[in-house]
Amino acid sequence: MCDDVSLVSLKITNSDYTSSAYNAALAIKYAEEKGIKLLNLSSNFSSATTPPILGEAIRDYSGIIVCSAGNYNKNSGKDVTVPQRFDYDNLLVVGASDESNEAIKDFYTDEETVDLLVPGINIYTTTADNVNSYDYVSGTSYSTAIVTGAIALLYGSCVKANKSFSWLEFKENLMSNVTKKESLYNTCVSGGILNVYNSLEDFTPQHEHNYVSLSRNSKEHSVYCSLCGESRVGGHVVLHSDTISNRYVDCIMCGYLLDMYFDNAMVIYD
Repeated sequence: MCDDVSLVSLKITNSDYTSSAYNAALAIKYAEEKGIKLLNLSSNFSSATTPPILGEAIRDYSGIIVCSAGNYNKNSGKDVTVPQRFDYDNLLVVGASDESNEAIKDFYTDEETVDLLVPGINIYTTTADNVNSYDYVSGTSYSTAIVTGAIALLYGSCVKANKSFSWLEFKENLMSNVTKKESLYNTCVSGGILNVYNSLEDFTPQHEHNYVSLSRNSKEHSVYCSLCGESRVGGHVVLHSDTISNRYVDCIMCGYLLDMYFDNAMVIYD
């Protein structure tokens, strides 16, 4: 689905498998140096003990960091955590919704710091327990992974269409195309649930298809657009103006030379 995207794993855990804010900062700095422009970060660090280097690394990062809001209620008395509460435009903070597209009361929601909600209950995914093992899991970390994948899709559509973009445009696109719901207005900034279909429809640039032939004969062809990947299988298409004084006419989609006395084709009046 994301032909133009590669995955990189950046380790931020210590030897005891606990996440380290300092290691997270080093990973972000490494990503910036290597030109990695999309990061998925699902760790919470206490704002009281987090070193300044984490905020500085995020501030100076030129891509988008998708981070989880946290699996606790903001009224639980738990210490404020970062990076979710940092006020940087390049952070996209993701909360979790349930099967009814409602906010989960035991997870963190906030109309000022959480950007949008994404399903985060009973997500079927791989586990670290055994090779090829799967299970149903819940949490804002799984919601965050879905958003990271959505941005990868938007990026891929831009690459295929040779469209210029800024990484902040991806964040703005996702937030402006959510499925809004009145009950969510006080749970996140956008007031809605991620809608990948709307985002792709809004963001994918319109263009004249550049079809390349995969196979063809006198009756039909199989072609795909080299810009967006759209494929079509069917009969040949010719322009009416080409047929007025010509017996032999090229199909405008695959280039196959048709004999209009014997071959069939759809005629478009131009």
